[in-house]
Amino acid sequence: MASDDDLARLLAKLDDQAITLSLDGDKIVWRAPEGRMTPALMTAMTDVKPRLIEALRGRPAEWVALAPPQRRLYVLMRLDPQRVDLNVSAAVSFTGALDIDALKQALNSLLEDHDALRTEFALRDGRAVQRVMPMVRVPLTVDACDGDKIARDRANLEARKAFTLVGEPTLRALALHYSENAWLVQLTFHHLTCDQGSMRLAVNEVLTRYANAAHGTDLPVNRHPRSFVRFAQAEAERISHFGDRGMAYWSEHLEGLPPRSSPKPGGGPYAVNLSVGPETVARLEKLAERERCTFTAVVMAVFGLVIRHHLGRDDIVIGSPFSSRDAAHGDTVGMFINALAIRLRGAPDAPFDHWLKSVSRNLIAAVEHAHIPYDRVIDTLIPEQRNAELYDAWLAVRQSFEIPAIPGLSVQQLEMNEINANHTLKMEVDRTGLSMSAKLIGVTSAWKPAQMDRLAHRFSAALTVVARAPSDRLDHIWNEVEREAETLSARLKDSKAKRARSSLKAIVHNRA
Repeated sequence: MASDDDLARLLAKLDDQAITLSLDGDKIVWRAPEGRMTPALMTAMTDVKPRLIEALRGRPAEWVALAPPQRRLYVLMRLDPQRVDLNVSAAVSFTGALDIDALKQALNSLLEDHDALRTEFALRDGRAVQRVMPMVRVPLTVDACDGDKIARDRANLEARKAFTLVGEPTLRALALHYSENAWLVQLTFHHLTCDQGSMRLAVNEVLTRYANAAHGTDLPVNRHPRSFVRFAQAEAERISHFGDRGMAYWSEHLEGLPPRSSPKPGGGPYAVNLSVGPETVARLEKLAERERCTFTAVVMAVFGLVIRHHLGRDDIVIGSPFSSRDAAHGDTVGMFINALAIRLRGAPDAPFDHWLKSVSRNLIAAVEHAHIPYDRVIDTLIPEQRNAELYDAWLAVRQSFEIPAIPGLSVQQLEMNEINANHTLKMEVDRTGLSMSAKLIGVTSAWKPAQMDRLAHRFSAALTVVARAPSDRLDHIWNEVEREAETLSARLKDSKAKRARSSLKAIVHNRA
């Protein structure tokens, strides 16, 4: 019979090999880097299995520090535990029969492989910490409804349910049978453990795992991604060791900012959708190539021009995401996004290409100092306003989310009406090739819908004007933007009036 020393030595060997153990009922679930779990270790585990199960049940998971990007989100959740604007979700439509057992298997294997999705959070000794829970099941709601619209409405409601962040996964799923041959499947995550890139990774993995389980395919899936919780712990230790080195840049860069205001209570989300023509996108790409800058810098220069005119000042700050994900964690689900506060200043009569160069330089400098967490910048500059935003508006430029073709599956991404207002004002720009769309989202307690309509129209017009005349002066460009925006607004009003008249005719015809 194995002794306590034998068990202790075995656990020490497993730890040395980065092999982790958890329980699924009376089953021991192990995870190991390739080649680490040897036959000798498997035999040793079998020899002490009853005592090993007993030890695992009595051994609480270790509480570890949050990754720097998680800390500010946790502060916001502590201030308002019922907030749902930190939920992120994606939905797909399945054509044909849906194998619920295979879907459960796909979801639970995702949860097993990615420890971020089964973490819980707490305050211990005044410090925000997280720990990995033993293997649990993804909450999956299966139901039926009548029609696509009702299914979408139901999914939007599901996406806006709060997570407790204690004792439950930070992922839940919904499967709705809404017509004879179609299902809606939605995954909802909490932003604390899943950024946008991770959500896209997770959705594609669930579909691949589902295909393998339901149709017997053998599509590749990484069953041993790196641990996000270990990454978070290492990042927290790195930042602690690094101290305030690098803070001087942010203190100088953001010195003398106008007073920052905390988010106003109340209000709801409001969104304006835009599409950008391929000719405009192609011209903006050529502009980026000519000026040797990124496409993001071009879009930020245009967006910054719109924000500075709306606010009536030449000194503004644009927030932008930066991913700390490295190559080793390319297949890991987690929260890797740090926020950058990029200050933009320039003379109103400067040529646009000079303004663009200035924006690009400031963006590059911010990226070079992205190792300083945004929450530390907040705590240093405005410690009394921890829930305030250092930026006037947020801008995210990203590749559009496209579901890859998966053998045996007929699935399509669904565009939902969900509006996620996790910033007071943000512009989300998605592009694939020469296809580009944008969505302006704001909180109505800070921005009136009419203001957001005006901003969105001027952003759309500014993209077109800059694409045509990228060397023109900013004040000339803005005069042309105002004319373009007024023309666009008039067309939209005329289109709405025509739809209203058409609807009225239909009502009169039906009554007759």
